Amino acid sequence: MRATTVSILGCGWLGDPLARSLARAGCVVKGSTRSSAKRVELEGAGIDASQFTLTPHGIEGNPDNFFECDVLFLNLPPERRADIEQIYPAQVRHALAAISGETRIVFASSTSVYPNTNGVVNEDCVTAPDKSSGIAILAAETEVRKAVAVCVVLRYGGLIGAERTPGTFLTGKQVVSGGNCPVNLIHRDDAVALARHAIESPATSVVLNAVADAHPLRRDYYVDAANALGLSPPTFAPNSEAAWKIVDNTRIKDIFGYTFSYPDPAQCLTG
Repeated sequence: MRATTVSILGCGWLGDPLARSLARAGCVVKGSTRSSAKRVELEGAGIDASQFTLTPHGIEGNPDNFFECDVLFLNLPPERRADIEQIYPAQVRHALAAISGETRIVFASSTSVYPNTNGVVNEDCVTAPDKSSGIAILAAETEVRKAVAVCVVLRYGGLIGAERTPGTFLTGKQVVSGGNCPVNLIHRDDAVALARHAIESPATSVVLNAVADAHPLRRDYYVDAANALGLSPPTFAPNSEAAWKIVDNTRIKDIFGYTFSYPDPAQCLTG
């Protein structure tokens, strides 16, 4: 039996360790990057690297045979720009138009597609994003689900771990709002492991929330995280009420039989 060919679109903070993990497991791995230096680095790790950029108007650069694969991990975080609601779905459409054959897609989405309901949300809840980035990501989800027969949508919480140390996020800031809001986070190790489950599991289409089990309050979490690094903690407003949500992860644990390496974000305050 031939090895599964997996293409990782976006070999950055999340895509790079995923690509390396799959290569070690015996998959044929292709990776995309916008950087020539990164391309050399990926090829040194045994990954067939292509250098190109997805734009609202098409693909700039040479993807070579990148889109010829069994599974495409579509990992394209939206940029911070005023027109992101139009730009991001267009970029995703160009990627979808380039695939050939019966490619399965695993799409790295976000829990920002859920509105703040002041309660628990799961995959069956209404998606009505509060921000432009969430609107853009939800539109891209729709494009993916229309384009291919089989897709897994992973709605990731806030990504932490490695050099993304939570203690640095709000250090020293004064009068921060939302101190009583629970956080919805996931460590990179769990994010990579869940992506591998989605790539390697039998073909099925499903939407899954990828967040840690525990949801500490923002006030407690970021103060503890700054203190753990010996940094100046943020100061939260005394009346720190704001709209919030708790994203439920029951379905992803049930479907994949998965146990989180970092079920509580407080376990990884320093990385």
